[in-house]
Amino acid sequence: MTDWKWLESTKKLQREAYGFDADAMTVEERAQSVKENVLALVDEAMEVLHEVKWKYWSHDEPFVHRDFVRNECVDVGHFLANILVAIGVTDEEWERAYQWKQDVNRARQRDGYRVKEKPRG
Repeated sequence: MTDWKWLESTKKLQREAYGFDADAMTVEERAQSVKENVLALVDEAMEVLHEVKWKYWSHDEPFVHRDFVRNECVDVGHFLANILVAIGVTDEEWERAYQWKQDVNRARQRDGYRVKEKPRG
């Protein structure tokens, strides 16, 4: 495998296939792009649910259509990458943030996790 740069390749796709330059976007265009891509991401995430048995009240046998789930997750990733590119996140920045969050989640699992109640009034 090569050292693939997910966000860099998304930025290139946007430019070459769609004539879209994230670097030239105004703040308003960035906000619009984030909104549209979040909606598309949510829609694609819902399509993942169509490929697994999740309705506890149904009488279907349990199923997971692995290849379809994978392909829908690729679509989810596409729209996530669009969001990250729109706000100027680089592959290196994403990797650092992702690893940091994994460390946080490991610590939460190891040490327990409590959400503190916010003070009222």
